[in-house]
Amino acid sequence: MGAALLALPCFVSLAVLFFAGPEALRPTIPANSDLTGHFLPVELLRTQLLPQGRLHGWSHDWFAGFPLYYFYFPLPSVVAALLGWLMEPALALRLVTLAGPLALPWALYAFGAWSGIGRAATAGLVLVGSLFLWMTSFYILGGNMASTFAGEFSYSWSLTLSVLYLGMVSRPTPCSRRRLLAGMVLAGAVLSHVLPAGIAGAASAWGLRDRALRAVILWSWCVAAGLSAFWTVPLVLRIGFTGNPGWSYVPSRADVFPAELLLLIPAAILGCWLLKANRAFVLLALGGILALATVTIPQEIIGRGRLIPVWALAVHALAGAGVGAALATRRRSVTGVAVVFGVLPVLLLAISRDLGPSGVRGLSTNVFEGIDAKEGAAEFDGLLALLAEQPPGRVHWEDTYWSSRWGGRHALSLIPLFTEHSTVWGLLRESAPILPAVREADEMLASDPGRPVYPTSRQRASYDPPKGVALLRELGVRYFVSTTAETAEHLGALPGLRTLGSFGDLRLFDLGPAPLVLLASGEAAPVHGLTVEPHRIQFRTDVVGVSHVIRTSFFPNWRLLDGEGPDPGAGFFMVVVPRSETVTLEFRATWVEWLGSLVTWVSVVAVAGIALRGRRVTPERIGTAAAGGASHA
Repeated sequence: MGAALLALPCFVSLAVLFFAGPEALRPTIPANSDLTGHFLPVELLRTQLLPQGRLHGWSHDWFAGFPLYYFYFPLPSVVAALLGWLMEPALALRLVTLAGPLALPWALYAFGAWSGIGRAATAGLVLVGSLFLWMTSFYILGGNMASTFAGEFSYSWSLTLSVLYLGMVSRPTPCSRRRLLAGMVLAGAVLSHVLPAGIAGAASAWGLRDRALRAVILWSWCVAAGLSAFWTVPLVLRIGFTGNPGWSYVPSRADVFPAELLLLIPAAILGCWLLKANRAFVLLALGGILALATVTIPQEIIGRGRLIPVWALAVHALAGAGVGAALATRRRSVTGVAVVFGVLPVLLLAISRDLGPSGVRGLSTNVFEGIDAKEGAAEFDGLLALLAEQPPGRVHWEDTYWSSRWGGRHALSLIPLFTEHSTVWGLLRESAPILPAVREADEMLASDPGRPVYPTSRQRASYDPPKGVALLRELGVRYFVSTTAETAEHLGALPGLRTLGSFGDLRLFDLGPAPLVLLASGEAAPVHGLTVEPHRIQFRTDVVGVSHVIRTSFFPNWRLLDGEGPDPGAGFFMVVVPRSETVTLEFRATWVEWLGSLVTWVSVVAVAGIALRGRRVTPERIGTAAAGGASHA
């Protein structure tokens, strides 16, 4: 392709760094986004799971306990955790977040080079395709910088790897190593986010019609399925234990066809016409069409709208390659169409995409300046210091529109990181079966609730602090943090609550003792020596043979060493009937985890063996070698 063309992805990567700003490399916890909450799971990977040789396990820190990285994508978080051993963990998370947008222009460059479309079309592909990163018509959905900086870094990894994958499988190759590499890239995409990876895998199926591509695609599928099995097998077989994440997004026509995308669709159609004979771009166009089609699938099957970024990237890429290919033809009519419907809209988009507070640069500053730079940082630190002095217990807080003052609602989700307390709220909500009860209590206690980007259509519970406190007590919550004067006044009038202290608008209440273990009657069980570890709960009881309710979320991997259970009880808490005074529960791997791990290890050995064998000898190579030997003779 030439050294000059390499300057284009370099230029785009530098532009990404410019819009991320110098704040992006601060070694502090990001603020006001899901990225804030991701810091705790990554730290649990770094300090607990990875040292034990685990990639998923259990945590008591959120939701009365939840399965960690069973239902969320592990690869980018594992990379962040490993980097956290070499540098400040917060900086490691930021670098992993930036990696997706920084790598996308290089993936587009590689896609263009492998597809053989020529220098001009590749240049357009890189420049216009990368312009997708600056889209601001959607947030949180994934892929663009606005979504990535808000916490969807896993999605951006998967999207970038999916582009690479489609480029790799569009080239026939007899080399087994290249086929293995394509499968490894697809496995990486799956382990980063299943939605873009699923579209890439489905689009590549079209290539099975081409005998030259069939072996590459089938090999890649087998390798990807095997290498990712350690995570996908437990995900599939435990999917019934997921919770409703609490938000829905049913896109409108304006969401699917925003003005900034409509401007590029004529150029994308031009690209489809000029590149219709190119295998790679057929697969890319098909991926965009499949992503667009998911808008019609019911919400219960897949999160409609979560694949809009795949559709948008396909439009950008096809438009850029089409304009470049048209200009390279030097045909007056085609060039005129490319300028009117391609170059001018691209220039307009590049100039007009917002740079203000609601744009990429403003969002980046808001997130990357960190929670320690927020106006209420000193108040938040005071609250943490006061909590650290209290006996361990679960904490909840009032969700408020003004939570950005302290770094966002997920700053309070980090309470388990700074203290010995846990919370019943957190980030990975698909891992929390008790979430509906927590959300109901949350709505009863929020006088000025936060406004999610994509709110659910269900009826919210009415503001009712007394009922909210009663529900929190049922969930085993001991401490509550009010963030508005109205809720603080309501709680101050309730009997049995103590005000422990206040810091600005933050006021800490003690709701009273909240024992972890209850009898079936609802009374506190007479237990002694209670110890709670990440994968173990142990205590002594005076009432053997009686049902005990352990207010920890149920999951099939929990095992009672001597007794009956655990079984799911009301609110998804565990119920056990001990046969001895010492009650021990352990979170262990089951046949589900062993099956997934076995498939992955077998796949690793097979891939390594095939790779060590080197390039497969084909009749063509034999003929070439024989001809070479004859010429030497």
